[in-house]
Amino acid sequence: MNSGKEILHLSTLDYIYATHAEDPIPFVLNFDTDLKISTIEESFYQTCREFLGSEGCLIEVDDKTMGFDLSKCRASFEVIECEMDRPLNTIVERITNDLGAPLTRAYLVRRQSLTSIILCMSHAVADGYGYFMFLSAWAAKCRGNEFYSPNCDRKALTSFGRFAIHNDDKSPLPKMLPSSHTLIVSETKNGKRFRWKKDYISVHSDKYKNVSETGKPSINALISADIWKRKTITAKHSENSVLYTYVDIRRHSKQAGPLYFGNAVLPVCIEMPADDLIQMPLLDLANIIKKNTDKAPSRLTESLNELEAFRMKYGVKMFERTRTFSPYGCVVSNLSHIPLSTMDFGSGPPIGFDTAADGPQCQASIIFSEGKKYRILETETGK
Repeated sequence: MNSGKEILHLSTLDYIYATHAEDPIPFVLNFDTDLKISTIEESFYQTCREFLGSEGCLIEVDDKTMGFDLSKCRASFEVIECEMDRPLNTIVERITNDLGAPLTRAYLVRRQSLTSIILCMSHAVADGYGYFMFLSAWAAKCRGNEFYSPNCDRKALTSFGRFAIHNDDKSPLPKMLPSSHTLIVSETKNGKRFRWKKDYISVHSDKYKNVSETGKPSINALISADIWKRKTITAKHSENSVLYTYVDIRRHSKQAGPLYFGNAVLPVCIEMPADDLIQMPLLDLANIIKKNTDKAPSRLTESLNELEAFRMKYGVKMFERTRTFSPYGCVVSNLSHIPLSTMDFGSGPPIGFDTAADGPQCQASIIFSEGKKYRILETETGK
């Protein structure tokens, strides 16, 4: 058992992202200019100290509680020189959520005329928004600029309700926690993986002007609907099609706020008959997505209470069985709140991005924005 002031307890919401089921995605920022290594390394460790959790490791406080051990810095920064054709996923060391293991690793990789910065961060530490907030703060420090201080108080998204827990309850484990849209699986073994495409898709918001002249629903909902329909048409093997997406609830939570560093996204699960979805006009499908995502913030308190009750009844080990998506669904995640142009480490913004990750266990698409232009990183189909 561990105790002390250098332990930062996980929030209630962190637990569904702190298992081995939610793999982090090491993003790669590519630059065609030299970068000052000493400044980048020093700024990395400064950023880790400010963004609490990133520099530590996971510990088990007791059978129902986990936290980050901040007693010493376990984050690492490494410079690597290699050939241009070496796959990036053979360079980075995989981040795990094993107890005592580092949760953040960064690399500066030189490959001929291309310099890449790679950040690997555990999903236990932060979601995609927090990930890019970290990158933006790190880049700002490299330029000698100030960045907003993050809110690292994980109590902001922790339920402190009192629950009547009946340990003698013999009812079977539920298949889903309905308020938080969290799935419970019967076994934890890993399934097949889908490969990320080598090139991202570029789309311009003008593409959707003829779909919705009113500007509603959002471009994000229209892009998500477009992706979901395309993936469903390609799959052609299921009666129903399921979309898993995520809603950032920072701006809906006064305690968390827009600068909250941690996990602050609620999963949203939408299921429809595949034939109906394929025939449905894009605008109607986007409106269904928007209706479901708009409702997510209203279930925040209920979701936290539900997850807290699950934790108190079953303990942290049972979170190994929780999932925010099914391998048979389509995942669409939007990281467009922080543009790539902010990732200027002193020599201008990146010329492109990539991923050094192994593929996910489902069809997935990640949306980035640059003004009116959107870039979509997605998995290959038909695997």
